[in-house]
Amino acid sequence: MQTINNFGSLSVKAKLKLINTIIVIAGVISVVGAFEIAKGAKLHELNFLHVKYNHVFSTNVARFESGFLIDTKTLSANIRDIRQQPIDCLKIATWFERTLMKTIGTYDAIELCHDDLRLGDNILNQVQAYEEKKLTKDQFLTALNTAVSGFTDNSEKFEPFVSRTVSLVLRIMIALITLIAIVATLIGMLLSRSLGADYKRLAKTEASLEERTTKLEEKNSALEQFSYHTSHDLKSPLTSIRGLTHFVKQDIKSGNINEATINVDHIEKLAYRGEELIQDILNITRSDALSESIVEVDISGMIDDITDQLALQIKEKRIHISHNHNHTHTLRCQANRLRQSLENLLSNAIKYCGPTNEDKRIETTTYSNNTEFVIKIKDNGLGIPPSQHARVFGMFSRFHRQSANGSGLGLYLVKKHITQINGIVSFTSRPGDTCFTITLPINE
Repeated sequence: MQTINNFGSLSVKAKLKLINTIIVIAGVISVVGAFEIAKGAKLHELNFLHVKYNHVFSTNVARFESGFLIDTKTLSANIRDIRQQPIDCLKIATWFERTLMKTIGTYDAIELCHDDLRLGDNILNQVQAYEEKKLTKDQFLTALNTAVSGFTDNSEKFEPFVSRTVSLVLRIMIALITLIAIVATLIGMLLSRSLGADYKRLAKTEASLEERTTKLEEKNSALEQFSYHTSHDLKSPLTSIRGLTHFVKQDIKSGNINEATINVDHIEKLAYRGEELIQDILNITRSDALSESIVEVDISGMIDDITDQLALQIKEKRIHISHNHNHTHTLRCQANRLRQSLENLLSNAIKYCGPTNEDKRIETTTYSNNTEFVIKIKDNGLGIPPSQHARVFGMFSRFHRQSANGSGLGLYLVKKHITQINGIVSFTSRPGDTCFTITLPINE
């Protein structure tokens, strides 16, 4: 009861600020967790490369021993390839990862990286000594085989430490996001009660209080949705990566390097998908804080610049793009918000152009009158199913999953940015004809 009374004594502004802080904390935790998961995937990849290059090194040592390989420069190159993985590993491991590893007892992974470097440096010195005739071939072969054995042991010991660390980071992230969502919901309930009391005392502010309550509920709902989808979408590629890593290890043990390479390509694509989701999450967390001056915008130049930026994708998909700039008024607004919105809309038009469409077209149009400035982006691609129209601008809304990857956050960001600059974004869509329209007020 005392807690409720203390909460009720806060001003409305302070209460809303508290909720916003919780949402920001949840976003930061999600982003940090996503980065840590991406680092974990990178560590798995580095260990795979370590195993691969050690296999090549071991093969060349056997060839050298049998007399088929005479050039020691090849062996030196193999050793330098192996040394690169522990170097990259130590660069990735910041103070946060090292502290976490020390806490959960997986810091030996860092020590293994240092041991690998020492082993690599030592065998490089042995190669030089052999080249300078300071070692016999038998002595040199003993050193080479010792190095192969050492590198192999380090790889086998390294993998469990990395898996344990990444798994713990994932569990911590999900637990923290869930906790924040529960706390936000409880505080939201307390806030609703206190706002009811404020309403009775401050009848003149009824409209303002209702508006703020609605915004709070929307933010709570967005937080819960964001937490759920983020946890799921980040866990999915990680789970796939871990599974593929297991297959890669099996392929390497069986000597099937081609299949291992294919699986590594899949791992890379999954990592890219996770990175794309992380970037969209970052854009969302930054969108509320984005503050910039209203400036005069060269909309023709902006559209041309974005088109140039996407030129490679346009060329690869053989899309004909045209621009009809018919505006006669000056547009003034926050340029970065508008640019991010146009980038998302044009990227979507390219992404969903339709793989079987032989005549792919995108058309941008601008026109204006004394009160409005209108920008249209039209394409003849796949379109949006009518059953999905109501949720086009929602979080994690994705259509045509079989045709293209995406986070489902792009149109949500478009809606958010355009609303922030007092504009309206709408659309019409059917197969072969989709048009997004941005309408902005004239501010001269």
